[in-house]
Amino acid sequence: MFLKREIYSGNKDDKFFQITSALKKAGIKYDVRMNGSEHIADLGRGAGVGRFGQSYTPSTCSVYVSKNDYDAAMAVLHG
Repeated sequence: MFLKREIYSGNKDDKFFQITSALKKAGIKYDVRMNGSEHIADLGRGAGVGRFGQSYTPSTCSVYVSKNDYDAAMAVLHG
């Protein structure tokens, strides 16, 4: 992500989908990175056994655009 700039970090909710939809509509390429996901269960191998009732912290995601597209992305999102 050295040549990218973060434009959103948060839950994968309505705001996330509004941002990615606006970027896609404007033709701006973006990357999504998932952060901090916990309890990725492989139920086929029994990894979910014994996890019932444990607290689950939802993962957050970040949206990145290239440094060259950053200003255009900000104009689309805030304009």
